[in-house]
Amino acid sequence: MRARTVMIGGAVLLAGVVLLRGGASAPPRRAPASEHARASAPPPVVTPLTEPVAAKPVLLLEVARELPSVEVEVSSAERRFRERRTLAPVNGRASIEGLAPGSYALDVRAAGRARWHGAATVGPGVTIVSVLQGDGRIEGTVLARGQAVARARVRVLERVASPSSWTGEPEAELETDAEGRFAVDGLAAGVHCLLVETPATAPLSRAVRVGGEPSRVTLELDSGSTLAVRAIPGAWVLVESLPRTAWTRQALADERGFARVENVPAGRVRIAAFSDSERVVHDLDVSSDVEVAIAFGVTKDLR
Repeated sequence: MRARTVMIGGAVLLAGVVLLRGGASAPPRRAPASEHARASAPPPVVTPLTEPVAAKPVLLLEVARELPSVEVEVSSAERRFRERRTLAPVNGRASIEGLAPGSYALDVRAAGRARWHGAATVGPGVTIVSVLQGDGRIEGTVLARGQAVARARVRVLERVASPSSWTGEPEAELETDAEGRFAVDGLAAGVHCLLVETPATAPLSRAVRVGGEPSRVTLELDSGSTLAVRAIPGAWVLVESLPRTAWTRQALADERGFARVENVPAGRVRIAAFSDSERVVHDLDVSSDVEVAIAFGVTKDLR
């Protein structure tokens, strides 16, 4: 390849080398290192001044690690807010986001465990609430005439107001399996009331003490008694067990004034009859079929 020679202003350019007259050669000029640094450095980043941002509220629920899902109802009477969510805990924790700061009522439920209800105050950042942490357990079997009863309705009630009153929302509600068995976990230590019902038998209630080792019970159902109430045509008749549980039955008196209530459990019951302008209450011990006459002012036991 032939080199090109070019004359520029009295200098000879040969193959990229500048030859000055007189035969001396000079190396090409290099920029100082400081100039290279200025040329390659990125432009400075300018961060505008802003107000500090508060952390978003997060309600973190700590539950038993073995629970695959929980049902949570969050409500606020002040905000007229109520919402139900299904959460899938991870390592025993489930989070609820999107709540405004304030106080909320919580109702937390999981299959086979006693419900938890309480309150939480949510503020900026993370609020941690431990729920469904009770370690009490009731194991039971439901029988009728010695045979297992499948799909019997079992409720665990909490004692409210007085030792003889079992009312309010059930702590747990479930059904027996094909062998008549059931189990409830997560109960607090203390006395709880079991209420068992089926369409063909009288309800059965049993007080059970929970604490330490699992409490085991066998519940035997029977058909109960029939209560015939003679009142006036069109009167409403309400029957409830004493001490009070969640069990009640109601019937409407026919054109002859008779109301019939079946599967009444053995023990003491309260009968309340209502007319348009009057209410009559009568307590009665039931051990067999019985007829009661209510004359709205005079009540007679016709056994």
